[in-house]
Amino acid sequence: MDKCAIESKWNHLLAQTAKQAKAAPIVTAMASVQQVHGFGFSPVTLQTNRKIGIVTQPAEVAKQNGWWNDADVQQQHRDRATRFIQTIPRYPGHFDGQGIVVTGGGKYFVSAYVTIRVIRHVGCTLPIELWHLDGEMDDEMIEMVGEHGGTCHNASELARGTGYFLDHWWKGWQLKAFALLHSSFREVLMLDADSYPVKDPSFVFDWLPYKETGAIIWPDVGSSARLFPPLAARVLGVPQFTEGAAESGQLVANKEQTWQALNLAKHFNADADYTYHIVYGDKDTFPAAMHRIGLPYSRMSPNCKMNGPGIQQLDQHRNVLFNHRIHDKFRIFNERFDSTGQRGPTQHRALGWQHEDFCHAVLTELNDRWGSK
Repeated sequence: MDKCAIESKWNHLLAQTAKQAKAAPIVTAMASVQQVHGFGFSPVTLQTNRKIGIVTQPAEVAKQNGWWNDADVQQQHRDRATRFIQTIPRYPGHFDGQGIVVTGGGKYFVSAYVTIRVIRHVGCTLPIELWHLDGEMDDEMIEMVGEHGGTCHNASELARGTGYFLDHWWKGWQLKAFALLHSSFREVLMLDADSYPVKDPSFVFDWLPYKETGAIIWPDVGSSARLFPPLAARVLGVPQFTEGAAESGQLVANKEQTWQALNLAKHFNADADYTYHIVYGDKDTFPAAMHRIGLPYSRMSPNCKMNGPGIQQLDQHRNVLFNHRIHDKFRIFNERFDSTGQRGPTQHRALGWQHEDFCHAVLTELNDRWGSK
């Protein structure tokens, strides 16, 4: 298979996809469900001029611009969330063990594949599930994941008939809450396709603050605070929110301890037509859900580092634990990515980042594998 054939294969997969289109580590929730339900909210007007993609509203929500700022609309959605909370079933108990969930197929597959390889490279033996959408994986890609002990799961197939995934929003945002909840593991380390560990991350499940709260949520960079201001938290039903925006390229959760909150986070993301006008994608739906339910969560570090092509998230000793390569995703061709611009049409090396040689060796290996056919 020459380069033109590889690019043709890749473009076919992309076309299918497009068509189907603070110091303290424990953050205490400030409001229980009962407190939120009785809270006196006033209309909140949010900044909506930030670029979060081109959205075509379906007919049923094609209201005037800014409809999500209407006080009645906001109250209806808070009431709807309250009713949803009351319907969440008890933790079912059939989930088992600890594992890693990686989200990303299609044009994100190269990044996801590199992440899986790095997980094994740093000595981590936890089972891995790769979650993707319709048309994003072919048999060869599934086989490649399986060669490294991973299994692949089509979220679109599982969600068929539910209306969960919306064609006019970036489904990758919705995918994360869905995959986290429906993965087979009881305890989950969830990673974006482009977020990989610099050392074996298995220890996070033994970190005492996590064992107490059942969740670790890492912070976003300070400049992202505008993406989840206190007013936005209030709109989602959280009257007090002070810890700043979250960054969900990596997240740890014990489903048994956080079952209600994970279900509510999925509810927020299912309601993307409203929620994604209030917050920037999925990332802050997780702490918002924890607060709304009244659960605390942990943070390994009160801050992170913006360094070169992405965000470096820290462990409890302020050492780098994850490299989240948001602005230079691993790729073979000049793919365009939804919510984050890339540094250029070609892959760059991230100076000072661990495992760069290994990551680029995997890219070369991937090219060679496809080019040998």
